[in-house]
Amino acid sequence: GRITFSVDDATIATIDEDGMVLGVKAGTCTVTVTAEETTNYKSATKTCSVTVTDPSSTMTIAQVLALAEGKLDNAVGNGDIQSGITLAPVTVAAIFGSSIILKDDTGVMLAYKNNNGLAVGKEVEMTGKLQNYYGVAEFVPDSITETGKTNEVTHGTPAVFDEAAISAYQNGVRSVKFVKFSGSLPTSKSSAYVNVGTQKVRIYNTDAIADADLGKQADVLAYAYGYHSGGYLQVIVTSYEANASAPFL
Repeated sequence: GRITFSVDDATIATIDEDGMVLGVKAGTCTVTVTAEETTNYKSATKTCSVTVTDPSSTMTIAQVLALAEGKLDNAVGNGDIQSGITLAPVTVAAIFGSSIILKDDTGVMLAYKNNNGLAVGKEVEMTGKLQNYYGVAEFVPDSITETGKTNEVTHGTPAVFDEAAISAYQNGVRSVKFVKFSGSLPTSKSSAYVNVGTQKVRIYNTDAIADADLGKQADVLAYAYGYHSGGYLQVIVTSYEANASAPFL
């Protein structure tokens, strides 16, 4: 039967006819979902507790990513999800230009900020908004504050990204991932693409590749942070191992 939604305390959160909950202030309320009786089915109800976090309090990466669940769209380049978020102290795991990979004990995510002046290992706090970037949750800071600490960055075990894995990422759920892929490095630093089967991988920080290794076969470790509509996986390289016995021909 027809589904309706209600909330017991609208000062904490509201809910619309489609079931979208909007937090109003910090607190806990109860949402009730009701299915009307039909000829074949009796009516039914279900309740769930909803906790709204004070937007002025800091959040972990996992908490911020949870806000994006069900709101990401692989076909959309930009779309706001929530503003007024303060991200708890996080560490810069990789960076190129305005694209920043952040880590904490709960996860990893992408941030985007022009002229940030940050470096790998810097610990920061960020206040800003969460948005959709081609299916990836992206944090866009209004302000970045360095805590004064520099942390050692450990990347963890990479996911192997062969042609099939990249295709699955392209067509499925996207997120920031630490990955390993193999292919011929670009022949010049202005040509930033690596072919992995029929898939293209674009390396943004080609300065990480030594001139002597250009064009060589290599195993590359990198952070993947989206599949661009132009038809390529976007990565920031952290390290690579070139095959010295197989130079570019």
